[in-house]
Amino acid sequence: MAARCRAASDGAATYLRGIRLANGSAFVKFGGDIKFREAEIQNFVYEFLSTSSRGHVRVARVYTFIMTAHYRFIVMEFIDGSTCNESHVDQVARALEELIAIQAPVTTTAPGPVSPGPIDHYFFEDYVSSVTYPTVEDLQLHLNRILKKQAHKDTLNLVSEVEQYGLRLCPSDMHETNFMVDSNGMIVAIDFGGTSFLPTRFFHYAIIMSCSFNCLLASKVVYPKYPTPEKSHVDALDKARYLLIIGSNNYGEHVSLLSLLRMDADFNVLARSAAQTSQAQFPNSRKRKMTEYLLVLHIMYSSSFCVSLYYS
Repeated sequence: MAARCRAASDGAATYLRGIRLANGSAFVKFGGDIKFREAEIQNFVYEFLSTSSRGHVRVARVYTFIMTAHYRFIVMEFIDGSTCNESHVDQVARALEELIAIQAPVTTTAPGPVSPGPIDHYFFEDYVSSVTYPTVEDLQLHLNRILKKQAHKDTLNLVSEVEQYGLRLCPSDMHETNFMVDSNGMIVAIDFGGTSFLPTRFFHYAIIMSCSFNCLLASKVVYPKYPTPEKSHVDALDKARYLLIIGSNNYGEHVSLLSLLRMDADFNVLARSAAQTSQAQFPNSRKRKMTEYLLVLHIMYSSSFCVSLYYS
């Protein structure tokens, strides 16, 4: 299977999402950056829809996820259909209304995928957060500290929003090529790479801040059981996003770490978190240990001297 996927990719004139297996019963999505969390959230949505009475959207069942040294594969149900275009905007809007009504499983209390992991969303640089947020409060704290540092007048209250409406399925990559229409005229959502469970305003932000197809969708989607976020909340998200991504991913990771960890937290917890950050950034063990030490000192004593050492 891996050899067939590589051969098909090498011979393709344009981007190739995947291939249909020879027996026609399955489709294989492949690539170097596909993650297990995409397969997990897609299968959760498939199982949810298969037991619900909703009738405007389909999702392919996931059979398995395979990982090799260079490729990742999601083997899923094959659904015959054609790629959507602007003429399908009303149908896609109805499909999205059903998708964003889906709440996270009861075991998922942190913003992100089904299992603990980083957030996949247009809001973050490269469509993925640099850290895993343990709670919605941590995400809120991080974004509000960014806004406060830049003297932005608004703050985000994500915790109360989630208490009222829950974490909802949030597709953030709604390009028309990520939807198909099957032989019965039903919309099929086919890409969950930019999807997480998030506070509701993140969907509204994604639908108004991305491609031209999104602009068409924005005027069509009716929000289920929760109101359209106020413009000031969307503006605050946009401001936070700009400040979050002006640096590299490493800078975002450093800021996230300092924002998430409490001043009164246990030293061992701080050390473990600092180790996870520095291990990804600095493979050299001596520099990594120094980085961990400086990060912990900064968090405990708010030492600007430590930060200057860290960046030097």
